Amino acid sequence: MNRRIGHTGLPVNYLARLWAAALLAAGVGWGVRVLMGHHSPVLMAIVVLGPYGVSYFVLTLAMGIEESRALFSRIHL
Repeated sequence: MNRRIGHTGLPVNYLARLWAAALLAAGVGWGVRVLMGHHSPVLMAIVVLGPYGVSYFVLTLAMGIEESRALFSRIHL
């Protein structure tokens, strides 16, 4: 990304963890989509994006992404 848009200040390790979490979460979303079959686009968006978002959050939290930790600390479960 630095090469394409200029210096961002983001370490490669950090970006790699974000991309890994996004790809793994996309796999979860894709699996849910395949299991759901064909339904209305709105229903599919709700059913697929929910697990994607939760998976991404949990993965970034597990990978030690500080923003996820900060968000989690604000959620009182």
